[in-house]
Formats: sequence, structure tokens, C-alpha cells
Amino acid sequence: MAITVTVPDHLRDSLIALGLAVETAPERAASGASVSTVETLPEGGYSPPPWYGRLRFALTAPSQRGATLFGPRGSGKTTAVHRLAAETGAGLVTYQAAAGCVIDDLVGVRDLLDGRTVFTRGPLADALAQDCWLLIEEANVMHPGVFSKLNTLTDGSGDSLRLPDGSSLPVGPGFRVILAFNEGAAYSGTREVNAALRDRLMPIYADYLPPAAEVAMLRARTGCDEATAAGLVEFAGGVRAARASLGFDLSPRALFRMLDLIRYCGCSWAEALEFGVLDLVGDPVDRKPQREAIAQIADLRSMAQWGEPEWAQSVSTVETDEEGES
Repeated sequence: MAITVTVPDHLRDSLIALGLAVETAPERAASGASVSTVETLPEGGYSPPPWYGRLRFALTAPSQRGATLFGPRGSGKTTAVHRLAAETGAGLVTYQAAAGCVIDDLVGVRDLLDGRTVFTRGPLADALAQDCWLLIEEANVMHPGVFSKLNTLTDGSGDSLRLPDGSSLPVGPGFRVILAFNEGAAYSGTREVNAALRDRLMPIYADYLPPAAEVAMLRARTGCDEATAAGLVEFAGGVRAARASLGFDLSPRALFRMLDLIRYCGCSWAEALEFGVLDLVGDPVDRKPQREAIAQIADLRSMAQWGEPEWAQSVSTVETDEEGES
């Protein structure tokens, strides 16, 4: 969990340089000395996004029944839910939706086991039985009608879920539903989420981290220098600003991949861009205009002239003997 602390300027610079904190506001101490307020980053470089507080409210306030968490891919939707569950001690059931899902996939089905008919609970029944959170990933690929079962379970009416074996599961105080999905012109093959259910859950648009926080995250995760991280974040910002016309969005995962290609495979920046981003866009022929546009955005950020970063030279190699043993 991030902690906000006030530190002297020289400590602020050290924490930020190490990727362990992001600055939030400069202040002046009672003595007149210059100090800064920084937010420390938890282990692994996690920086809570600006919408994290709203997510906490949606999942912990007694008056709320959950959230629709939507936004571009790689903006940290799933990670935020898992982090918050760990912080609050809440149980979490995760379900990966698919286009062919039916209501039984959520509730459960009858199975034949050793000649006996048994009921196998689905993720919805599991979450109700455990009185915990239900996270449905890629929720907008499913037919909206499948979610109708959730309407009365999230409207505060106190309804229960009746199971095929005749038993029922009540809605407990800890039950929450999170619909997580990518939304926008860049994502094809999706549907409108059930309007009645969406109205019952708190809407949260999960955008990418602010540039300073994304720079800190890149440095903490990869050990790259500040100039490299800042340049990559600027490049990503240029691609994201054009995502409506490109039909493509650039997630932090792609930036991690570029840095790993340089550090562990010895790729140049041009190769890292091609293998880590342009090939992600698609076929060099069919998607040539989009690839060229993204390459031009990289050129405008002078990425090709960055040269070999110092942090990439620090990677150690393991020598093997003639029999291949290290």
C-alpha cells in the first residue's frame, strides 16, 4: 500500500531516482527548509492510479454493490482489483468471460460423478457462497442477457440466487461485482454491457497512469534510467493520443517488452520498437500505414538516437562449461 510522507529535498531526490516514490507536492517546513511530499511505491513498483480511491469506495462502502471498470488495455484494471482485495482482506473470485458464455457458466451446472448427479458451482455461486468479490474479465464480449441474473443481486433488494439443485444462496454484505473490460473504437468484437446492471454498479473510467507515475513504475520494474523511462512514456503518450485514428493502443506491457528486448536480447532501439510494438500492431503489409505512423511518432521523440542505455550494459552473463553446466 502506498504511503504519503514528507521528506527533505535530498531524500526526495534519492527516493524518486531509485523509483521508490513519486512526488506529489512541494512544501516548506516550519523551520523554513524546503521539503516535499512524496508517495512511496509498494514493492514491485505499483503506483495506485488516480481512480483507486473510487474503486475502494465502490467495493467497500456498504451502500455500493460493485463497479464497472472500463478503459484502455494495460491501464491496470485487474491489478488494481487484486491489490485492493489484498489490502482489505476480501476474497476474490475471477471469471474470464467469452463470447459463447451462457448463464449456466456463471451459476453452475449439474454433472455426473460416479453415477451420481452433483451440482458444480459456477463463479457467481462461488462468490455468493464465500460472500466475496466477483471479478468478470472482458465482460463486454458476453451477450448482455447473460448478466440479467445479476440485476436483482446488485440492486439491494435482498434477493437470493436459486440454484438448479433447489437450494439458494443469499446476497451477503461482502458480495460485490466488478465488470472489467476494454472499451473504445480500438477494441473490436465487443458488445454493450447490460444497461440495467451497469446502472447498478459504480462506473469508473480507468485511464493510464499520469506520466510521472508511469515513469516511476517503469524505473521500478526494469531498473532503466530516468531519461529512458521519460522518453518511452512520452512516446506512449503520442501513440495513445492518436489511438482513435490508429485503431491501436499502447499499454505499459509493450514498454516493458521493449526494455526487456534491449536489456536481455541486446536489441537496438529500432529492433525493440519493431519487435515489441510494431509487430503488435499487425501484419507489415495490411497494417503498414499504422506501423509507419507509430514509427514516425518514435522518430519525433528521437528514440533512434538514444543509443545504448547504461542500464542495459549492467546485465551479467552466465558462462557454461563444455558439458553445458553452469
